Amino acid sequence: TGVQTCALPIYQHMVFHIVLDEDGTGAHIVSSPVINVKTDRYAQLLSICNECNAKFRWAKFSIDSDSDLMVESDVPLRESSAGDECIEVVMRLADIVDDVYGEIMRGAWGN
Repeated sequence: TGVQTCALPIYQHMVFHIVLDEDGTGAHIVSSPVINVKTDRYAQLLSICNECNAKFRWAKFSIDSDSDLMVESDVPLRESSAGDECIEVVMRLADIVDDVYGEIMRGAWGN
């Protein structure tokens, strides 16, 4: 296929994958797992995902089929500034994860 991907490491434990549409008009940006969700903490972390989704318009938090809590975003692209746009969204997502990381950890550990 014509889909291209790249990985952009932000923190030691966080990588963002950028998946470009075949026609170059959009990109899907998705994080590596923020945390793996234990079965007994699923409801608490799903609630935190919902709160984050209501609070941050640039990010979509979810728990995937592997029980990994992830954050992602879709980006419309302009040919002249596609790289800058992707970097901007990755940095926003990284800042958002940084802002809510403590809450996610409290949800994961029950504190």
